[in-house]
Amino acid sequence: MHVLWVSDSPDTPSGFGNVTRHVCEGLARRGHQVSILGWQTREPGQWNGCRLFPTQSDRLGGDALFPLLVRTRPEVVIALADVWWLPYFGAPHVRRQMELTDTPWCLYFPIDGDVGGDRLPSSWIEMLNQVDVPVSMSRYGQLVARNCGIQCEYIPHGVDLNVFRPPESREAAKAQFGYEGRFVVLSDSRNPPAYGYERRVHSLDRQFVRRRGRCAPSWPGRQSPIHARLCHEKGRRPAAGRTRQVLPGGGCPSVGVERRGLWPPNLAGCGRRRCSNGVRLQCEPGVNGRSW
Repeated sequence: MHVLWVSDSPDTPSGFGNVTRHVCEGLARRGHQVSILGWQTREPGQWNGCRLFPTQSDRLGGDALFPLLVRTRPEVVIALADVWWLPYFGAPHVRRQMELTDTPWCLYFPIDGDVGGDRLPSSWIEMLNQVDVPVSMSRYGQLVARNCGIQCEYIPHGVDLNVFRPPESREAAKAQFGYEGRFVVLSDSRNPPAYGYERRVHSLDRQFVRRRGRCAPSWPGRQSPIHARLCHEKGRRPAAGRTRQVLPGGGCPSVGVERRGLWPPNLAGCGRRRCSNGVRLQCEPGVNGRSW
């Protein structure tokens, strides 16, 4: 089967990039023909058995998709993206081309939150109604989509259990990094400013550390104990994109996946629950999409 994949490029250090890398390489190993319209790709080329195609003036591929559909004639198009990023898939000439070649569109998407009552914005519902095979990354996303009349499948992100697994001794694992006797939170993701880093750190302080009596009550804004310790150790606020900066006081500020709090698949792989940052969020089974 010829698959056209639309998302972050496989060499992009992002969550979407990780999924692109592992899924597309796996499909190619199984004998499928895989073409990737990579949002960060600048020149056409080959990558691990897959063909790479660049975007044009639109960084999300809005003006590159149609000529690629005509040129490559894929048998299925899989887009890994947020729902509201891809309105160009509904353009008449794109839909007509995909209908002429009987090419279904699969959208693999996250849902970060809802507008209340487990409902999505009307524009999102309209967009999802155009998708042939909508697939959510979480049970919460599937629930919200179905409440909006969207028959949605569910495929969770995979977790590398060689990396993310409960240690034989938690205390011994902490000791390797000098965190004996401390409450540690790991977030394996990015922390650009748009993802509300300061609010997330304050939330970690309020919802985790203070609950366990490991520090004084939270202070407003930048003066929370965790944030104060971070600034003291680093001498400055962490730069955007800096990853895996572990706080001895209890958290890892390398967070930032569009208001999701800590990254659920990695935490689930370690048997850990997740936190929210005070708004309705995507949560895994048992939390039912509500902050806690």
